[in-house]
Amino acid sequence: MTDTPSDRGQRIARCASCKVALWSNYLITNQGEHQRFLRVGTLDDPSLMPPGVHIHSASNLPWYIILDETPAADVFYDQKTTWPQDSLQRLKALCERTGAPYK
Repeated sequence: MTDTPSDRGQRIARCASCKVALWSNYLITNQGEHQRFLRVGTLDDPSLMPPGVHIHSASNLPWYIILDETPAADVFYDQKTTWPQDSLQRLKALCERTGAPYK
């Protein structure tokens, strides 16, 4: 379990061979893992799923280029001001079904 800004934690799935993170399961309640964030850079064709937001961009290497049209946060971001409305609606429905607080 790895710490998160919400203090609920995340479980990271890694490649058994190289240990690269493939996805994270985020805990939004004490009842289980309900959100999954895929590391699209690990896909054969990551261009099929462009990023919605870049996190921890303050520590990016100089050669990593973030396009102007993609939001970026120095550390983390506020979901309610960054995520598209349809994503927020899905998150709200998930919270309602699981009893998790919708913050």
